[in-house]
Amino acid sequence: MAILSTIRHRFWNNDGTVASGGKVYVYEPGTTTLKNSWTDSTQASENTNPVILDAKGEADIWTSGLCKINVLQSDDVQVTGYPVDYVGGGQTSYDIAGFLSGKPANSEIVLRLPMVMAVTFDVNFSGSRGTASVAATASTTYTISRIAGAITTQIGTMVFALGATTASFVAAAAVTLADGDILMVTAPASADATLANVGFNLAGSVTP
Repeated sequence: MAILSTIRHRFWNNDGTVASGGKVYVYEPGTTTLKNSWTDSTQASENTNPVILDAKGEADIWTSGLCKINVLQSDDVQVTGYPVDYVGGGQTSYDIAGFLSGKPANSEIVLRLPMVMAVTFDVNFSGSRGTASVAATASTTYTISRIAGAITTQIGTMVFALGATTASFVAAAAVTLADGDILMVTAPASADATLANVGFNLAGSVTP
């Protein structure tokens, strides 16, 4: 049994709001053939396909082997960044999401999350997404850091280009956060004049 989400996965609309009532389709990898998923590891209760997300944009989705995932908003608009193919298999996904309403203060910490297991993020945070509802007036960089004990290390960035509402991610190498480490995302020292309502999803995988 390969797990799509460790406990419950939260999905986001294109404007950064939670995908309440959104639709998650599960397919056989590389195809548009629907694939079964379940509400827990016992396979006692099968999900509908699509899985309808709750008011928090969440669902329990357990799959067997590899699969392809596509996500639509409740109004059937395609969510940017999906479909994602060849999910599951040897590693368990562990996605971490955050959202900040409005514009951040200078150097505001928008995420500070203690890890409960070892999680690895790939080069350039492959599979990660960032959106904003109001575009940036200048290139704007959010810092992604690991705190291990008393040591804080920058491990990557989330960058909104001038005029952009979608972010790109930069990380020179894959990095693993150990159980007990803290993942932190920090707004720029000088907040952009307009960039607002930033939501992001950092795509990681559980490290055996």
